[in-house]
This record gives sequence, structure tokens and C-alpha cells, in this order.
Amino acid sequence: MSETDPLTIPIAERMPRRPLVLNNRSMARISDRIAGIVENKAPLWWWVAIAITGSFAAFGTFCILYLLFTGVGVWGNNIPVGWAWGITNFVFWIGIGHAGTLISAILHLCRQWWM
Repeated sequence: MSETDPLTIPIAERMPRRPLVLNNRSMARISDRIAGIVENKAPLWWWVAIAITGSFAAFGTFCILYLLFTGVGVWGNNIPVGWAWGITNFVFWIGIGHAGTLISAILHLCRQWWM
């Protein structure tokens, strides 16, 4: 083989590697930026967002506990015909779950590629 044969040239010279970190930034700076997300003090907007979502979670917990201690009569299901909401809601979400599983199974059986 001759000197110009591409297979004799080391792979590092044939395929130069692109830098993983651009702008010549040190790994310490990158580590500080990433770790700073959890190590630095949280900004005010974060605490406001946590307070809002926490109040929603507390209200949802209160509603569920009220339902458990009072009964499903709080839905207005005091008459037998009034069970339409609970049953319809249950059947809807079960149907959504079954439909997703069925669609996934059909796509898998037909060897569909979705990229």
C-alpha cells in the first residue's frame, strides 16, 4: 500500500472531531452554570408560581377529601338518573386508554415507522 492510501492515515486525521464545548469555555464554568440552577437562591417568580400551584393542589386535595367524607351526593347524584356524569366520565377515560392501546397495537402489528 502507498502512503496516500486512506486506510493508512489514522482515523483522528481522517475524521477530525468537532469540539463538544464551543467558545473555549472551561468545564468548571459549565458545571457552575448547571449546578447553579439548583444551588442558587430561587427567584421571586418561582416562589409565586409554587404558591399558585400549591394552592390549586391544596384545593384539589380538599375537594377529594370532602367527596370521600360526604359521598358522591356532592355531585348532585341524589336521584338514580343523576349518575350520568360519573359513569360517562369513567367510560370516557377508559375509552381513551383503550383507544391509545389499540392504535399502538395496530401500528406495531403493521410495522409502521413514525419518525
